[in-house]
Amino acid sequence: TQQRFFVIGTNAPAGTRFRVLKIDRTTAPDELSITEDEAVYTKSEVDDLLDMIAHGNKSTGGIREICKFHGIVGFMRFTEGYYMTLITKRSPVALIGGHYIFQIDATSTISIHSSTTPTSKLDKNSDEARYLQMFQMVDLTKDFYFSYSYDITRTLQWNMTRSHQVEGRNRMFVWNQYLLENAFGELTGIENQWALPIMYGFVDQSKLSILGRNVYVTLIARRSRFFAGARFLKRGVNDSGYVANDVETEQIVSEMSTTSFYGAGPLSANPNHTSFVQHRGSIPLYWTQDGTNISPKPPIKLNVIDPYFSAAALHFDDMFKRYSAPCIVLNLIKAKEKTPRESLLLKEFSECIEYLNQFLPEDKKIWHIKWDMSRASKR
Repeated sequence: TQQRFFVIGTNAPAGTRFRVLKIDRTTAPDELSITEDEAVYTKSEVDDLLDMIAHGNKSTGGIREICKFHGIVGFMRFTEGYYMTLITKRSPVALIGGHYIFQIDATSTISIHSSTTPTSKLDKNSDEARYLQMFQMVDLTKDFYFSYSYDITRTLQWNMTRSHQVEGRNRMFVWNQYLLENAFGELTGIENQWALPIMYGFVDQSKLSILGRNVYVTLIARRSRFFAGARFLKRGVNDSGYVANDVETEQIVSEMSTTSFYGAGPLSANPNHTSFVQHRGSIPLYWTQDGTNISPKPPIKLNVIDPYFSAAALHFDDMFKRYSAPCIVLNLIKAKEKTPRESLLLKEFSECIEYLNQFLPEDKKIWHIKWDMSRASKR
């Protein structure tokens, strides 16, 4: 209607339960007013509700359908009113334990406030149009994934052994967290039932036959949103201990004969799912490379020498919390060079590990394995 958007959600494909989200279009441009209807409707009840809304707004144009969509990416505002970005097309890319993972294929951004129509065109020369165009340059149809029933921000082990209600999603991998907080609150935004966390990375699944047994091999790569950026522009670590190019990669192997995660007996008793997880990231030191240098191998600069390796300590604290101990570090950079580049980092990082290990008990020490991949590949 002219006064409100009514978002109707359902338990598709069954379509037996419906919920309603109301978005006020008459508020000031800098305000976002969203009301969740706590009632659960049947199909006939929600049809009656829409008929009643249409009748009540007959004098102002009634009610009309804007679009059908598969999830809310979030809400954003630039210089004028709020916008809502919706997932309008999706495709399944993997099935894990009976849970589908989808890739985003198309999105639509709609203006919320009634001062403009939902699809109105802005003045091309305005700041609002420029900012909106910049936002839409982020192509959500490339490498963004979601699931309605499986927490793809967490590993299989975590999903099968932890309480989702207590710990919630891993905010490191929720790329639309800020967009959801605008509507549903900073603390509970991504946990709201209307919120659909979006993961950036890679998901693929293949079917294999091994010794007559059919299995699925699923690969999930999760890119961290903390200290994110393009290669050369983001290197090393920040003051919070987050490293550049942080990716958690998980390989899940499951039997095709198994649908559910759970077998007979205690929770997570099904032995037919296995998962191997590894993490990669930039070396947790303060270092950079000049991306404007036309050289294919820009020089590496250690910007800050911290004798206490504080940022690296925070980084490994996070590693211990996420993966427990021991933490095994496989270092692939060059050990010997005519002109020192990567070897500068190797020397500094070795000192870092040695310093941090003196504060750790014997069974919790960091294993630092130095393996010059460049030299090994030439043998």
